[in-house]
Amino acid sequence: MLLPQMIWAIPIGRYRRATSQGLIDHYLDPMEQLENDFPSINFVYMTDHTDGNGLDRSVAINNQQIRDYYLDNSKILFDFEDIESYDPDGNYFGNKFVRDDCSYHNDTYSGNWAIEWQNAHPGEWYDCESAHSQPLNANMKAYATWWLWAYLAGWNDTTASTDKLSETSTSAQLTIVALLMSIVLIAVIRKR
Repeated sequence: MLLPQMIWAIPIGRYRRATSQGLIDHYLDPMEQLENDFPSINFVYMTDHTDGNGLDRSVAINNQQIRDYYLDNSKILFDFEDIESYDPDGNYFGNKFVRDDCSYHNDTYSGNWAIEWQNAHPGEWYDCESAHSQPLNANMKAYATWWLWAYLAGWNDTTASTDKLSETSTSAQLTIVALLMSIVLIAVIRKR
C-alpha cells in the first residue's frame, strides 16, 4: 500500500537568518508535530538553497542542523543545498561560495559550475527553463525529485542498472550514473 507523501520546504528567506532555536521552533518542531498528527503520511524534510555566503553562515549552518536532525531521527530529506553544490561529475563547489544559480568564486577564480559542465558536455543535459538558475541544475533537481518519489512509492533499485544504458555514450552513462549516485547518496538517503 502506498502511503501519502508530503514535502515541506523552508520558505525562501524566511528562516535564512534564524538562530538554531528559531529553526527548531519554526521548522523542525512543526514538522515533528505534523508527523505525530498524521502518522500514515511520509513527510519529507528539505534544506534551503545555497546563497553564496559560505559554510560558516546561517543558511549553511541551518541546513546542516536539518541534515543532523534527519540522520538522528530517521527522517526523509530532500537536500536542495547539496544538489546545488555538486556538478554531475561529483566536483564539490559548496566551499566556493556557491549560489543557487550555480555561480561560485574563491580567491582566484569566479565561474558557474553548471554552465561550465553544460559547455563541456553538449547534448548530455536537457535545455529547459530554470528559475534563477541553469538548466543543468533544474535537470539535477528533476532527477532527484523523480528518484525521491519513486523511492517513496517503493522502488529501491539503488544500482540504477547501467545495463539499460548500453545504447548511450560512455560519457552519458557516466553522467547518468554520477547523477544517480549523487542523488542516492546526497539527496534522499533514508535511514531505515
